[in-house]
Amino acid sequence: MSSKNRIEQLKVWAKEDPKDPFPGYGIALELKNNGDTSLLSHLQEHVAAFPNYFPSWQMIGLLYLEQGQANLAVETLEKAHALAFEQRELKAAQEIKKFITEIQTQAYD
Repeated sequence: MSSKNRIEQLKVWAKEDPKDPFPGYGIALELKNNGDTSLLSHLQEHVAAFPNYFPSWQMIGLLYLEQGQANLAVETLEKAHALAFEQRELKAAQEIKKFITEIQTQAYD
């Protein structure tokens, strides 16, 4: 299945179950894989609709880091970390925290 077809299928699933955050996140993954420039705006809309969905916050943080915005990346990843921790997604929270520490360490080296 092509990426375009996957995106269309995910849009159908999002309409079928508008309370499920995964289809929107899946679309973001497809956009990222395609290098689509609308990725950040899609994710910002996604977190507006699903503010507690930490994987989207995490992806936004990584995008900010790729753009060289380390401070904004850390701020956004801290939000993802807090949400993951609150949701008892402890492995994810641990990995996000480790990544934040690495970014902060590199910023001061």
